Amino acid sequence: MSMKTIYQSLFHNDKVNVVHEQPSIFLLQGILSIFMPKIIIELGTGGGGMSLVFHEAVPGAEFYSFDISSRIFKADPALFKKNCIFERRNIFKDGEFLKSLLLRKERKFLYCDNGDKKREIKMFAPLLNKGDLVGVHDFGMEIRNKDVVILKDNFKPVAWDLFACRGLSTRLWIKQ
Repeated sequence: MSMKTIYQSLFHNDKVNVVHEQPSIFLLQGILSIFMPKIIIELGTGGGGMSLVFHEAVPGAEFYSFDISSRIFKADPALFKKNCIFERRNIFKDGEFLKSLLLRKERKFLYCDNGDKKREIKMFAPLLNKGDLVGVHDFGMEIRNKDVVILKDNFKPVAWDLFACRGLSTRLWIKQ
């Protein structure tokens, strides 16, 4: 079950609320700091807490976050560098920009945490290139193994044992 965590910025004295389990935050930051994507794409900005976590894990990466809600992003914009774009957009109806990002050759991390994770995985994960990473939040609650069957042939789980043994709701895959 996800819980609200207070995340202390790595580079500032500011704090933001994150609706993730605290161990997931640290595991994701560690994995991203090793994986070093050039582009990070977050589906579901919410209050911007995970946005900051991802941005600080790889501060040099281009960062894009999409959310349909008009009540998004409560984090202080000053916490983010100029390579961050936050868009209010229905990615299922107006997703051409997102698709163009996913098709770029640079190494990417796509994190699905919007309102329809099953559909996000089905529509957008296949557009990733070999070596790209995809993650999902609320695994076991809003999305289950049967919902990610599309990933079975072309993706390999990453660090599932680290998340699962702690009862965490985050899962990652890398495209083969």
